[in-house]
Amino acid sequence: STVQGVGTFVLLLMTQFGGYIVAPSAIPDWFEWIFWINPFGWAMQALLANEFQTGSKYDNVSVKGQTGGDSFLSVKGFRLGAARIGYAFAFLIPFAIVSVFILGLVLSYVRYEGKKKATVKDENIDE
Repeated sequence: STVQGVGTFVLLLMTQFGGYIVAPSAIPDWFEWIFWINPFGWAMQALLANEFQTGSKYDNVSVKGQTGGDSFLSVKGFRLGAARIGYAFAFLIPFAIVSVFILGLVLSYVRYEGKKKATVKDENIDE
């Protein structure tokens, strides 16, 4: 159906431009807006900030005056700062609430009954 095709295309864009397959530094300028409205991108930023910037296990590696985690994130094009975790929650929680609200509205007003199926009554069957 049309909805499945559109949903597949949207999911493709979300996974492609979420920061895992294509790094933010490699995303063309005219597609950068997809990264910023993408919940996968915000979740990826929060996970990377949590891994590389909140602990001390990457502090012993130094590249051009940055810690190993900071240099990895800056090379890939991610924004630096542990505050990105809070920004991600500030985006993802309202996104989830709005998505559930829209889903509830759609499910309460739009019904899909499917194709009508023929039924056979028991009294017409010869034994």
